[in-house]
Amino acid sequence: MNKSILTIVLISLLFTSCDKDPIPNSDGTFPGCIELSGTQSTAIILTNHVTDPTVPDYCISGTYFVEVDLVIEPGVYIQMNDGAKIRVRNGGSFKSVGTETENIKILGEDSISSGQWGNIHFSSNNLDNQLIHTNIYGGGNTSLYHAMVFVGYQGYALIDNCKIVLSSTTGIKTESVDANLGGISNCLISLCGLYPIDVHPSHVGVVASSNWGDANTYNLIEVSNAQLESPATWQGSPFFPYHINGVLGITTDLTVTPGTSFFFAPGARMQVTSSGSLNCIGTSTNRIRFRGDALPQSPGSWDGVIFLSSTSNQNEFDYCDFSYGGASSSYQGMITLWSSSNVKVGNSNFNYSERWGLYRFGGTNVFDDNGGNTWTGNGGGNFN
Repeated sequence: MNKSILTIVLISLLFTSCDKDPIPNSDGTFPGCIELSGTQSTAIILTNHVTDPTVPDYCISGTYFVEVDLVIEPGVYIQMNDGAKIRVRNGGSFKSVGTETENIKILGEDSISSGQWGNIHFSSNNLDNQLIHTNIYGGGNTSLYHAMVFVGYQGYALIDNCKIVLSSTTGIKTESVDANLGGISNCLISLCGLYPIDVHPSHVGVVASSNWGDANTYNLIEVSNAQLESPATWQGSPFFPYHINGVLGITTDLTVTPGTSFFFAPGARMQVTSSGSLNCIGTSTNRIRFRGDALPQSPGSWDGVIFLSSTSNQNEFDYCDFSYGGASSSYQGMITLWSSSNVKVGNSNFNYSERWGLYRFGGTNVFDDNGGNTWTGNGGGNFN
């Protein structure tokens, strides 16, 4: 969808059924927002005290530090003034739980611009850090954290049924393996200047397939260059393929569900070690894809999936598509078995590798051909 059209649609949804003229208070005066700034050091409940849904209940200026329990009631509208930030520190919590009919709104001063304010930054590991049925628009203006919702070192957040729109950077981001993510599910994430979601490999398993959106600069879930060290299942999203930029190290068991897509940056690869396994079982109608991130595609757009002394019987690909990889002069296949590894492959396509479709090197490597595989245009050959 055209970005300008999508912006109009999203803004109209945000203020559906809102009155155009301010509604007066019972005493005849017109409401104004309550200012929040500095450090919140006593527990607080933010209430929906303004009758008119187009007028903010609260306005935040500067950096608002939350060091206690803060609860936002359904229907509350918070205006983030230019440059404002929310920082949930150790000892504090930020519970923004709306309902399906009464969303909470956290918006910039105008409803059509990105980068007006900074972000919501969670550095507290409190399970009450929740964004549910909360609409967050117009932020992301931060040179350090590059996201409108940021889960930092030893922070925690659960995000569900939210609209994350018009971030000038990424929509939602986790800092490192030391952040804790309760989950991201059922969220509309659109019109972001970078990615909708950017997470450490350890957090991908709690990113649900139900997230959706469009018109982000990169409609991809960015997976940071790091190792996956705890067993996980990764779910495929029909809207947001996973983007691998660098080396994704897999030192544990990883299962990938049907319909998942992986887009790889130049020189990027998956690397399964002796303690790891990779199990990718698609279906005839819901295949798993491995390809480069560039358009148009060309051979050598990415490296491949490399097994380094991995002998797990869980190493299996079925109904998978590999295309335009094989860039590495060391690991020469879109699948490479290195130093006594094994893999079973069936019903999969290997197309246009710069070198080999499947390559074996060093030791006793076992390629179990389960049938139904096709090989097209692979520069070095199909398999050795």
